[in-house]
Amino acid sequence: MARSERHYPALDGLRGVAALMIVVYHFLTVAPIGGALHAYASRALGFTWAGVDLFFVLSGFLITGILADSRSRKHYFRNFYARRILRIFPLYYLVLVVVLVVLPGVGVPTEVPTSYRPFFWTYSTNFFFASFGWIEHRLTHLWSLAIEEQFYLVWPLVVFWASDLEKLRRGLPFAVLTLMALRVVLISNGVPLNTLYLLTVTHCDGLLAGAYLALALKSSKPIPQAVRKPSWFLVLGLCIVSVAFSNSFRWNSVGTAPPAWRLLQATFTYTSLAVLFMMVVYRSISEEGSRLRRFFSNAVLRWFGKYSYALYVLHVPVAVWLLESHGQSLTRAIGRPWLADVVLFTLFAGSSTLLAYLSWHLFEKHFLKLKRYFSSSFVPAVEPEAADDGIRMVAVLEQ
Repeated sequence: MARSERHYPALDGLRGVAALMIVVYHFLTVAPIGGALHAYASRALGFTWAGVDLFFVLSGFLITGILADSRSRKHYFRNFYARRILRIFPLYYLVLVVVLVVLPGVGVPTEVPTSYRPFFWTYSTNFFFASFGWIEHRLTHLWSLAIEEQFYLVWPLVVFWASDLEKLRRGLPFAVLTLMALRVVLISNGVPLNTLYLLTVTHCDGLLAGAYLALALKSSKPIPQAVRKPSWFLVLGLCIVSVAFSNSFRWNSVGTAPPAWRLLQATFTYTSLAVLFMMVVYRSISEEGSRLRRFFSNAVLRWFGKYSYALYVLHVPVAVWLLESHGQSLTRAIGRPWLADVVLFTLFAGSSTLLAYLSWHLFEKHFLKLKRYFSSSFVPAVEPEAADDGIRMVAVLEQ
């Protein structure tokens, strides 16, 4: 596996922003508080679910860059899939074992019937939730990992078999337009917005946009002007569309919005988010000294970016345990809803972050050290301790 030619600190910070957005969103949707502060925050920050789409753009960009660099090297498929497994599988399956095996074994019920559990073990939870609804709060967020893994199953084949990466790049905008048309057809025929949200084939705009940017940066052709130096009118329009549709997503997803609004949302939401986040990624890595690059390169956001995978996987189980099981009693004990909001969010975010930190240092990084066995530049004489910094950098890039 070829290493990235360059490490972009701003992308670590962007990943940290994406993780924090999701943490905020799940706090607002799970916290059992009805105070004014919670209500205002829910209206103002309802768009934070879109952190998932930022993750998609980052994943599409980084993974496609790695695939494009390594497709002519030995063990292309073996190295790619082995490294993805070492990065993603250990913590994912540890959480499944705890939630689906250990907790029921000690008397804590799970809402997932035994016959449905294969969806979780096989990274197909998005199909499960699209068919049966959100019935397991501790594991609902795993649908996005299922979409990414399904994409990783197919995309390395596409990159490997592409006769010309430039032609592949030029075809990606048409693929996104096809996704938009597919969503119009499906929503017009009564398919729920929730289904479009959960299926890979209808919610991979971000992954394709990230892939397009990665291939564009490797192309001899210039980056399109709309991406390289977008007009403020375009950027403002994308922001307005993205925030408006994202903020009203829950309202629309339950079918209470007018049909015309649901059709517009199904058509434009994921594409506008994908294009907007693709522009943010490009501007964050292309302009030395720019404000955007400096902001996302700051140490705090990069620190959260380093632990973002564990933070994403672990924060929902923490939210269910803390907010659903103890939120009401803590709120009554505190007495003031606005103060309860602050205290509960501090406890929730703090405990989730601590668990993510411990997960990385006590569990995940030991699997990441094994990546050195699946690199095109593998040198057996290198000791794990000596290679740890390089492994960590590649892990951050590939996360």
